[in-house]
Amino acid sequence: MTSEYNDKYLHEFLILKWIEMDFIINRNQFFDSIFLEEDLEYKSHARYFNSLTKYNGLILPVFDFNTFLKDTFGSGVNNTFNIGLICSISLFSKINQSLYRNYILKEKIDITQKYLALKINVKAGIKRIPLSEIRLIPTGLREKMNQEGVLGCRFTIKKNIQYFVDIETIICKFLREKG
Repeated sequence: MTSEYNDKYLHEFLILKWIEMDFIINRNQFFDSIFLEEDLEYKSHARYFNSLTKYNGLILPVFDFNTFLKDTFGSGVNNTFNIGLICSISLFSKINQSLYRNYILKEKIDITQKYLALKINVKAGIKRIPLSEIRLIPTGLREKMNQEGVLGCRFTIKKNIQYFVDIETIICKFLREKG
């Protein structure tokens, strides 16, 4: 089977399937996933950090990406099981690593400094997409949308819009605004 695109132009993305729209996350922003079966309650001042989970003997804060997207985009997803994408804090910029550690780790001392979990719905899948299909946000909206963590968009064959979002930008913008 031949491919229309050379492999060097394809990149792996996680596509979150929602009712009115989809969201695309760069596959490089997480390295593992787990089922979030028994979250531990977490009293945080940061609104979307409301639970903890265990991963390889470590306690990780969970950022509720489902609720964040619902609040931000007004879209929803039918209830199904949730999974946690495991993200390494070391991939954040040095400034954002410091922001994260100063805000989240001050609240509970037994949380790992290495990772966090991103709570998403299981209506998701990894897909290899040609980079040429990801479009920049139009010039008049680009700066504002990039600050919100929306880096681009893609239109599917079915004319659905998929927003390309950046986990680090979203979490750290949220923390800067004190949740």
